[in-house]
Amino acid sequence: MPMGYWDIGFYGFSLWCGDEMKMLEERIHKILFPNDELNWPNHCRAKGLDVNSLTSDDYITWRNRKCDVQAMWCHIYNKRDVFVTTDGRFFRQTKKSALLALGAGRIERPRDAIALI
Repeated sequence: MPMGYWDIGFYGFSLWCGDEMKMLEERIHKILFPNDELNWPNHCRAKGLDVNSLTSDDYITWRNRKCDVQAMWCHIYNKRDVFVTTDGRFFRQTKKSALLALGAGRIERPRDAIALI
């Protein structure tokens, strides 16, 4: 289950999180999106956006990035073995090595993950 975020996760299928869990999210976010703010209100302040613009392209992009972070968070937090993705961001050497250091195990493309089965 991912961390509980209103309008991102599913009610009844998310976790209430403590400081350690939030710190893991922050570390993943800084690796994947070092130039973006972790939460929507701070993102809006930094970019001069309306915090209520929840249908804007900016919000959709921010939310997609939040979901990327949550996907990796779930993988690491639950101590999974292989994170499978087609998103090239996860394969950039500096990002991949930092995520592996956090406990990502392996990060593979689908075609490479199949060979592990």
